[in-house]
Amino acid sequence: MQISKLNIFRYSIPLVKPLKLLGVQMSHREGILLKLESNCGHSGWGEIAPFPGLHREALAEAEAQTISLRRILADQIIPSDTELLKGEFENRLSANSLLPSVRYGFEMALLNLLSTKSNQALCNFLSKKPRKSVSLNALLTGNSATFKDQIQSIVKNGYKAVKLKVGRQNIEDDIAMVTTAKKLLPAYISLRLDANRAWDFEEAMTFGNAVSNFDIEYLEEPLKNPLHLREFFQTTGVPLALDETLWHAPFQSSQLFPGIAALILKPAILGSFETIMKYAKLAEAHQLKAVISSAFESGVGLTAAANIAASINKQDIPAGLDTYQWLKADVLENAFTAVHGKIDLQAVNRAGKSILSERLVGVVA
Repeated sequence: MQISKLNIFRYSIPLVKPLKLLGVQMSHREGILLKLESNCGHSGWGEIAPFPGLHREALAEAEAQTISLRRILADQIIPSDTELLKGEFENRLSANSLLPSVRYGFEMALLNLLSTKSNQALCNFLSKKPRKSVSLNALLTGNSATFKDQIQSIVKNGYKAVKLKVGRQNIEDDIAMVTTAKKLLPAYISLRLDANRAWDFEEAMTFGNAVSNFDIEYLEEPLKNPLHLREFFQTTGVPLALDETLWHAPFQSSQLFPGIAALILKPAILGSFETIMKYAKLAEAHQLKAVISSAFESGVGLTAAANIAASINKQDIPAGLDTYQWLKADVLENAFTAVHGKIDLQAVNRAGKSILSERLVGVVA
């Protein structure tokens, strides 16, 4: 099979309310969609959507590289075993030089093209026995005063895990916020915390000691300097999850220790399906949870992430894909959604094939 065309489109979709993350505030989510076509008449969509503050590359850089990629891909032959993720095709493209968001978006489009050709779902390329549904963790936002109504809705919708951001205010307010959340949450709903490397060691210790008896599922990246994570756990006993540690520098399995409970895998930042699956296998080997998490992508990227989540973990570990609720609109005709805290893979894969062309603007090289 041969690549015959790569179309590039820009999108800008409104958010339900302004989103402030890592010091960046936005009212719209902007990104790029790729449509990869073969000489056999099959096509596959991919998404490139670097998030300010998370990705090192800006959208303009990603777009420029994508335009260059279009020229490189002209008439390329797709190896028959590309879906095995052994790296042959990416090596031919010198994929190591691609920006993470571009590489992920291209691989997504290519694997979606191949899955369309073979008339099967993306998750079937990644696992022999993918799950038919994926649970989500709910996002708890605002402050203690707004938690009661949110948690009532979370319980009603069947969520089994909740994620709460900390490290955005003073330590005392964070502790009070977590205390309130734990009082209101039923025991069967686990609480996940994410500090995004907000604290120095002393601040993190103050927080960790205060919540050490709260049965926290895990705390993501509490320290500005991750070299002290082991000491933090040994002193507080609070289970930890690694996120930024996985993509800021080459990660070795020797860096794992008993206090690590989960690896947070953001496909759009890790940049490669092969890397994502490598980390998932590492988590399985060390009996850790592998949690797929989004970077506020549109329905195209969320559908791919849901397929990855369905392909990993022996148990149904709630994924961080509830960000779809921030989207006021989607690039899909039938917007990406979940029902009662779960994604139905068959439903989202069917919806993921229909793109709203009127929400796209073509990019001309």
